Amino acid sequence: MYKKQFDTQLKQNIFYNGYMFYGEDEYLIETYTNKISMILSKGEEITTKYFDEYKFDDCVNFLSQSSLFCDTNILVIKNNKKIAKKEVDKLLEICQINKHSKVIFCCLPNTNVDFRSMEKSFTKKTNSVAVRFFSLFDNEALAILGEEARNRNIKYNIEGLRYLYTMHQKNLMMCVNDLNKLALLNEPLTQSLINKHCFNLDTISVEEFLIKLFSGQNINKNLFVLLEEGMNEIQLLTQTKSFAKELFMVNSYLSLYGKLDIEQIWGYKLPEHLANQRATLAKKFVLSDFKYIFTTLNDIELKLKTDKFIDTNSYLQSSFRKLLAKLR
Repeated sequence: MYKKQFDTQLKQNIFYNGYMFYGEDEYLIETYTNKISMILSKGEEITTKYFDEYKFDDCVNFLSQSSLFCDTNILVIKNNKKIAKKEVDKLLEICQINKHSKVIFCCLPNTNVDFRSMEKSFTKKTNSVAVRFFSLFDNEALAILGEEARNRNIKYNIEGLRYLYTMHQKNLMMCVNDLNKLALLNEPLTQSLINKHCFNLDTISVEEFLIKLFSGQNINKNLFVLLEEGMNEIQLLTQTKSFAKELFMVNSYLSLYGKLDIEQIWGYKLPEHLANQRATLAKKFVLSDFKYIFTTLNDIELKLKTDKFIDTNSYLQSSFRKLLAKLR
């Protein structure tokens, strides 16, 4: 199941005994885990097992027992590794038998783990559901950040949110963590405030890498540093696809109207120098170029997600260098 269908069911007050949240966006996975666990618990205690704390026998015992002090036993299992199917099936079976127990699997993103095989255990028969979250489009992510800022009474504009989002390499979780910190200052969200109190962990930005890639410059150092500093391969690939889509949208708009209007294209403004930079890059390519770019990036993604025996770091570096050779 995908987010849209799950949201519809939530509005209809449809609930399950077991849940699995997984996919590409850590923020959404965490947010929905917390949201559902709070709804199910009705304010009562929630038991969470983090990573190596997970012990199958302990979870069986917890879900099997009758709660002495609460109406429900809510168990959240947070992990970035797959759990054996027989164990998942057993925990869901217990929740079918003991209607007071609910289990939520919070599967945090891991490049080397494909959680899709776990999804098969979540069926109508076990009254359970698996929900997969994909990476958000920029406008969706910025809308969420705006809502998070409003919830913390932070005054903001879209430029400030976009700067924070870009600085953290489009990682919503890191952005929200910084909003929690900035809310204590009771000041408007500005670029100078972000620079003063927030820290970008990457010495080389993804933005710099992408500009070099699509302008045909040498990317070896940037790519090596990004991946060696721990940048997730799938996340970097996803951001590359997003950047390519931005260029395609600009290129298409210029072809249709002959002038640049970033606000009409994306729904919000960019600083003039960034808008002109996007336009300069976009005009380099024709339709067949974009077809090649998207096909190549999709092929890379498929390989990364399905081939369990490749060195993902080396493969991505090699693939980007081949793409660069075609873009020059």
